[in-house]
Amino acid sequence: MRQIDDYAAGTAKAVPYDRLIGTAEAVPYDRPIGTAEAVPHDRQEWRDFIKCAVLLYGFMLDLDGATGVAEAAQMFRFTNPNAGKSIDDLPATLPLFVARAGQEQFAHLNDSIDRFLAQAVARNRPITFVNHATGPHSFDLLHDSETPREIIRQILSFLRSQLLVDGA
Repeated sequence: MRQIDDYAAGTAKAVPYDRLIGTAEAVPYDRPIGTAEAVPHDRQEWRDFIKCAVLLYGFMLDLDGATGVAEAAQMFRFTNPNAGKSIDDLPATLPLFVARAGQEQFAHLNDSIDRFLAQAVARNRPITFVNHATGPHSFDLLHDSETPREIIRQILSFLRSQLLVDGA
């Protein structure tokens, strides 16, 4: 946790990704995953295992007739295992933290986040949302400023509150 706290305080320049999320403990997955793959709907054992999810400026679901995620998956050649799924396919009590880059440069990405958020709120889902209004995609990696560090602190606080006993 020391490296993570140093990063959030702005005193560390880099935190290895696997150390930041505790890969082996946090997600039982054998390869890097994108946001569209972060919460597979069709694996019951994952539903029971996953206690929360942090989704950073990633493609979500194609909702309300949108096709932006499918188009991006084809263009950028990423897997979209949630094609045809809706927010109702997610566990209703799964706490989510969603971060959005206000200056996102990938077409349809923020539209997918906005639709997802609207449906999550309409269904009264446990969701925490932060929008970095001036942040580009990967703002947490590309901008060495207080705003991304504050967002990282919020993410870490969310994870501590969801995963650690008594927030310890």
